[in-house]
Amino acid sequence: MRAVWSDLVELVFPADCPGCGAAGPATPLCPRCGSTLAGSAARPTVPNPPPPGLPPCHTLGAYQGLLRELILSYKERGRLGLAGPLGRALAGAVHTAVSVSTPVSAAASVAAGTALGAGTAVAAGAAVGAAGGVGVAPQVVALVPVPATGAAARARRGDHMLRLARSAARWLARDGTAAVVRRPLLARPRGADSTELTAAARIARADQAFRLRPGAPAAPRDGPVVLLDDLITTGATLAGAARLLSAAGVPVTAAVTLAATQRRHPPVTHSTW
Repeated sequence: MRAVWSDLVELVFPADCPGCGAAGPATPLCPRCGSTLAGSAARPTVPNPPPPGLPPCHTLGAYQGLLRELILSYKERGRLGLAGPLGRALAGAVHTAVSVSTPVSAAASVAAGTALGAGTAVAAGAAVGAAGGVGVAPQVVALVPVPATGAAARARRGDHMLRLARSAARWLARDGTAAVVRRPLLARPRGADSTELTAAARIARADQAFRLRPGAPAAPRDGPVVLLDDLITTGATLAGAARLLSAAGVPVTAAVTLAATQRRHPPVTHSTW
């Protein structure tokens, strides 16, 4: 309800563009920033060194400039209306990540959604799927947002990644890809801000950062499973979540983030940022 109220406030009292600061109305972005974000292409990103258990990762770009301003505005400054355009960009990155991952048989596609516990499905037409074609039952892409702690969710008027995951699922469905948002993970309370920790300390803490939601199954299912987060720094958080899911019998196909810090670099086949 608070998210709906925030969207209404932004509609009635439009603010300046959170991306560039251009005078309003921004609904929720000015045309220039909206076009720039929509044109962002996902690319592989790899930590150096990668933590154990990290799935293949894609991101929209470096954590700087427009992406940084939009993430901060959405996550820390209450511009919840950005869930729409950010979710759309995230959906494009998910599509890219799934397309380059190892294909999974479409025959048991629906099982991907039911394998991961609590969530809400957003289905597209039955003829086209993430890895299927015309006349083939679509694979259901299971989107698993990295969960926020209770304290973080209260401070940010809700779980920001859950909101983005639901937005991304809607955009995927509009583009013909069946998607479901699943929430098999719960976040444990955290101590120090992760920005203050070394890479080794992040990995150690990541193993204790999450637990399985009660009732989450421990059996593998077919269909892509994609972890979602806003940022990748060392990859420890995503790797920790992936290891926990894998141990429960749910291997993660890929991870997708909005941005990566400058400490990341793409594989050597790509130019650095």
